[in-house]
Amino acid sequence: MMLFLLRKHLIKAVFCLVLGYALSLWGINSVSAESPVVGSDNFTDGDANGWTIIAGGGKWSVADDGSGTNNAYYSISDPHYLASAFGDSNWNSYTVETNIKLKSGVWNNAASIVGVVGRLSDVKNYYKFSYDNSTKAVSIIKWQGGAPTTLATANYTYPSLNTYHTFKLEMSGTTLRGYIDGVLLLTATDSTFTKGRAGVFSYYQATYYDDVKVTGTRILLNTYPNGLHKALTFSYDDGRTEDRQLLPLFSQYNMKGTFHLNSGLLGTTSAFITSAEVAPLYAGQEVASHTVDHTNLATLTDSASISAKIQNDRTALQALTGYPIYGFAYPNGGYNSRVLSVVRSSGLRYARTVNSTYSFDLPSDFMLWSFTVRQIDKNLNTYGQNFLNLGDNGKMNLFSVWGHSFELSSPATYYISWDRLTSFFSMMSNKSDIWYATNLQIYDYVNAVRALTYTGTTIYNPSSSIKVWVTIDGAVRQIGPLQTITY
Repeated sequence: MMLFLLRKHLIKAVFCLVLGYALSLWGINSVSAESPVVGSDNFTDGDANGWTIIAGGGKWSVADDGSGTNNAYYSISDPHYLASAFGDSNWNSYTVETNIKLKSGVWNNAASIVGVVGRLSDVKNYYKFSYDNSTKAVSIIKWQGGAPTTLATANYTYPSLNTYHTFKLEMSGTTLRGYIDGVLLLTATDSTFTKGRAGVFSYYQATYYDDVKVTGTRILLNTYPNGLHKALTFSYDDGRTEDRQLLPLFSQYNMKGTFHLNSGLLGTTSAFITSAEVAPLYAGQEVASHTVDHTNLATLTDSASISAKIQNDRTALQALTGYPIYGFAYPNGGYNSRVLSVVRSSGLRYARTVNSTYSFDLPSDFMLWSFTVRQIDKNLNTYGQNFLNLGDNGKMNLFSVWGHSFELSSPATYYISWDRLTSFFSMMSNKSDIWYATNLQIYDYVNAVRALTYTGTTIYNPSSSIKVWVTIDGAVRQIGPLQTITY
């Protein structure tokens, strides 16, 4: 545990876990139990006790920030790098952030630079996250032995010049992330520096720094089983006979998905598979409900009828598969407040819509689970490639695709074809950094992660059957069913 004591700020490292847990309930993709503040300074007392000027002696001071009511740490404009640091040289995984404002709301030079530093051992060795006015870009840079190496950079339009903006450098194990005003802009990986002090710096820029804060141990709920950060799942509706051709493709490419069936339509025409096919055809996948007869539930006017369409289907499908049915997809995407109320009280765990998010975010409400994209989207392969290109961005990423197998036989109408889907499966299959899971497996795992409880420096997994993985101080740790770990 990192420890730091400023003369005017004795801060006890206490976790505010209620907020972190509440955020997890709201479906945030990466949730951290709020970390202990281990060092901070707002300069209201008018001094910079506890700070060490690393570069630019005599060019740092505590001064009014131009408002007439607020003190801040101030660096003059100087054609040399100015840096000041505080804290413990043994700090390792932590986040440093500060509010930065340009004096008089102007850049002093075309080459001006402002930012924060972390894991600093001396003036020649540290990480920094900064904005460079000459390149109009943000960067995460490693200074080693006085020589810079750019680890990540991106073009960036600096916000309004006459107000404070929050710069944040997060260092979790070997992962480095840079934020401005709460927006993640850069991610880099480097193992050179493992510990060191925090600080602020400027170059050729008169700058105010206020509300400097360092937070310690980070608990991130950002990983699927075995430390993976990406998951892929599929969802197909209606139980059409084309499923007979589709399921062998799932097996060939080791894909996982969920198949939403209408039990009352099975075998009624040649368009649908038979009841006898359900168990063997979908073995290794998930069977879920789609109502007995594909009724648009939004057209029904009483809750009892809505419930019967769902529950009778679940009962019939359970008899065919031999396991409980917990998943659902709204026929024709139809739902309203009455339907949603019935679904929420039905014992189902999730319900899929027909909307697309075009993102890799987890759903905030699994009873209104909208997938990334429908398989007939002409940009399906582009989404797939973007997903494959994702690195560790600090959260659980989910690529979800839904559709109907009959669409594959009508490419002129739906664009998607058997050849195109086969090519897509080939592109996405057997990746070591992707978890391939059914819809229910995704729900159960995320729900287990969100149900973790925290007491002091322990984490408890109340699930009786599901292992979960969390990131603590940059290291992935497993928590078994009903297990408590200490960190």
